[in-house]
Parts: sequence; structure tokens; C-alpha cells
Amino acid sequence: MKILNIDIIFDDSGHSEISEYWAYMEKSKIHLSFKSCTFVWNCLNHFPNLKEVTILLKKFLAFHEFDQPYWGGLSSYSVFVMITAYLNSLGNQIPSSPSKLFYNFLKFYSNFNEVKTGININGSYFPLSGI
Repeated sequence: MKILNIDIIFDDSGHSEISEYWAYMEKSKIHLSFKSCTFVWNCLNHFPNLKEVTILLKKFLAFHEFDQPYWGGLSSYSVFVMITAYLNSLGNQIPSSPSKLFYNFLKFYSNFNEVKTGININGSYFPLSGI
């Protein structure tokens, strides 16, 4: 049995002192990781099943040993941004089932043209032709 290590915090809403600290850090623009945390939190609140699909994809990548960025795999944040970009591209047509969403995500990225299209850290796509 393999152990799954995930480095994204999904629920710390019960800690008001942490939320206050994040609000302070975001206002002071001291560290970008706090903006990333806010982005993750907002996306999790906006998209149903995002948490489940992220965990499922992380498990899938770990099973195939593609979860170590140092060795060419994908980081948790990269995975999260890819899923968010995909969800943003769907508009109001997001499947209600995590399994169907996961399947469609894999199908979409199996045909993704990374030579012509980039993925922005805010969860959107952009053409690479102008770069």
C-alpha cells in the first residue's frame, strides 16, 4: 500500500486567527504564497467537486510516480491550477459527478496543445503565439 502525501490545506476555516493573519499578509503584500492560499480557498468555495477531483488526480499521479516536481512530475499547485483552468473553461457546463469531471478532465488534457496554449496561474488559458 502506498501512502499519499498531499500538500494543499483544504479546511482551516475554524481558525479565525489564521484567516486574520492571511488578510493582514495579503494587504501587506509580504509573501505571494498567501495570495495562492486565498486563490485556492476561493476556487474551492466556487467550484463543487474541485477538492475531490484534486485529491483523485494527486492519487493518480502518485500511483504512476508523476507527483514529484523535482523528477519531472507535477506539484500540487500545478495540478490545482490545471483543474481550475479546465473548470473555468467549462462555464456553466460543469459535470455534477466528481468521476465524470475527472474523466472529462483527463480527456481534455489528453488532447491539450501545450505548444499553442499556456495555463495562467489564475486558472485560465492564453495563446502562446504572442510570446
